[in-house]
Amino acid sequence: MKKGSRPSLTTLGEEAEAWATRRGLGLEYNGLVMLNPISPGDLEGIRALDCFPRISSIHGPFFDLMPASADPEVRDLALRRLVNALKASLGLGLGRVVFHTGWMAKTYIDSAWLANSLAFWRELGERVPGSWEVFLENVYEEDPHLLIELLDSLGDSRIGACLDIGHVNASSPLPPQAWIKALGPRIRHVHLHNNYGKNDDHNGLLDGSLDYLPILEALEEHCPEANWNLELRNGHEASIDLVMGFLAASGYSENL
Repeated sequence: MKKGSRPSLTTLGEEAEAWATRRGLGLEYNGLVMLNPISPGDLEGIRALDCFPRISSIHGPFFDLMPASADPEVRDLALRRLVNALKASLGLGLGRVVFHTGWMAKTYIDSAWLANSLAFWRELGERVPGSWEVFLENVYEEDPHLLIELLDSLGDSRIGACLDIGHVNASSPLPPQAWIKALGPRIRHVHLHNNYGKNDDHNGLLDGSLDYLPILEALEEHCPEANWNLELRNGHEASIDLVMGFLAASGYSENL
């Protein structure tokens, strides 16, 4: 993680906001994942939130959306939803946005999914402000090869990977360290949470089958510039202590 930057928490509830305030952490706002269309009044409401000054990134919509669909109506719906989220991020002055890749097993052969995805993300990229960053997140992927091909084929410096460690544990036979090593500096944003390898529970870092210290070490080695976000539903205090203790032991500033 960048020297001098701070981990963030996702706004999955008031508990996260309270912990961010208590520990001086940033926030990733997930209030747009179901909010469409997004009105000026919605943006004013977000700006009025007590936690707004802490928000450093936004999670865009993903429910029922298929960016790589060959059906133009399905594809266009996804594009409208994601463009609305980009416009909202612009209106809020928040230049980091997370979107899901939308990969689904056994829906398209790899080459078709990649071709459809490239067309979609290139068109979306035309709407991305020059200084904005977009992070494409794995969900159901079993290995990182398609995400690597997608990002390398796009060749857009504004678009990187959001590696979701909990999704890797629930969906992939590979350990997170293998994903981290393969993706390397393509990883620009990380979602940290734990589970027991079956469901996407979003548990605290100590509540699941993953041992997080080797994962944090791999992140520091292979993608040291990535942002770290704790996307948790529980276990906030112990998770923050684990991450902040690791960073302090790794030589990051005590004022993180």
